[in-house]
Amino acid sequence: MKLQFYLGFFLMALLLTSCATIFTGSTQTIAINSTPSDAKVEMNGLNYGRTPTTVKMKRAMEGDFIKVSKEGYKPVLFQPQTSINPVAIINLLNALFWLIDLLTGAVWRYSPTTYDIILEPAIDKI
Repeated sequence: MKLQFYLGFFLMALLLTSCATIFTGSTQTIAINSTPSDAKVEMNGLNYGRTPTTVKMKRAMEGDFIKVSKEGYKPVLFQPQTSINPVAIINLLNALFWLIDLLTGAVWRYSPTTYDIILEPAIDKI
């Protein structure tokens, strides 16, 4: 009887999860480098340190905007590019699994995962 319970519980848990959510998760780490280095990195008004650094982002169809700035240089604002997570394609045959991946954001991935930002000197007009 216990075996049937545990087997049933395991099968139910398996049916209520999805491949991309399990294997790749709902967050992803993005690496940010800059030339010159030691530039401030901000996302949603929060400070994420200085370059080179990494930012952990929630997977979504459109990522948040990231601002890279340094005194004496023009700030750069960019949005990491997203594409379909290949692991999520496995779930195309099961609408419930696909829906779970969509709700958790696991159907998306950020690509590239490293951004090399070149800051241009700010030119003050006299």
